[in-house]
Amino acid sequence: MAELCLRFGGYQDIKLDEIDIGVADGVIAFDVSGRIVNLDEAVLSQVAGKEWKPTELRMESRKISSN
Repeated sequence: MAELCLRFGGYQDIKLDEIDIGVADGVIAFDVSGRIVNLDEAVLSQVAGKEWKPTELRMESRKISSN
């Protein structure tokens, strides 16, 4: 397994503890902290013991609700 791609709403349970995204002075700064739980043993065995580095970040814009 050379890549690991987990999509929100799939079979796994992604627990995001903190998301912070800000734009200022021509810079987009972000921080994400969380856990991925309920992965099956086949995925866990392929992930364990390897170093993983992010290679892509996707964000989707949504209007901020005024409620």
